[in-house]
Amino acid sequence: MRTSVLKPSLKMKTIYYAYLILFIVFYLMFSIPLTLLLLSVEGTLFFIIAVHALLVFVIIFTSYWIEKYYNSITYEITDHEIIASQGVWWKTKSIVPFDKITNIDIVQGPISRYFNVATLRAQTAGYSTAQAVKKAEAELAYLENYEKIREDIMEKVRSRAKKEAAPSASSIESLVREVKEIRRLLEEYLKK
Repeated sequence: MRTSVLKPSLKMKTIYYAYLILFIVFYLMFSIPLTLLLLSVEGTLFFIIAVHALLVFVIIFTSYWIEKYYNSITYEITDHEIIASQGVWWKTKSIVPFDKITNIDIVQGPISRYFNVATLRAQTAGYSTAQAVKKAEAELAYLENYEKIREDIMEKVRSRAKKEAAPSASSIESLVREVKEIRRLLEEYLKK
């Protein structure tokens, strides 16, 4: 059994750090004017320190989490299925057999397009529509060679479908015998 193990692009971490920087900028846009306003009020030094300590905590925690989260993500493509694993505190593992896959969607937001990465979403018949929130059974996020990976997966899906769709000669012969027997019985019935 051949297995390809994939990881998201390192650009994923860059994107997450860009989100963190955007958060810091917006945070500072509100905290700096608040700090300047509160400096003139007596007894607010502790509050000012707490506001900025919160920012430092968020930066340290998020930086730690981004690294851990990136390292937790693996995508395995075997001869029979896709296995997507991820999670730092809550681990998830999605296994989607190729014979259940109906389509692989490519999803790109503006930031992902800028970094030339995309998410592949494996769709299966019936599973997504049964949920209140439509979600793919497996997502392979932040991939760089997403077109090729999608095509490789769809080729495996199509080849499995061909193998399953092609009936054996013995089953065809069995069906022909059964149809002939039904015809004989119908002809006997109509003669009466």
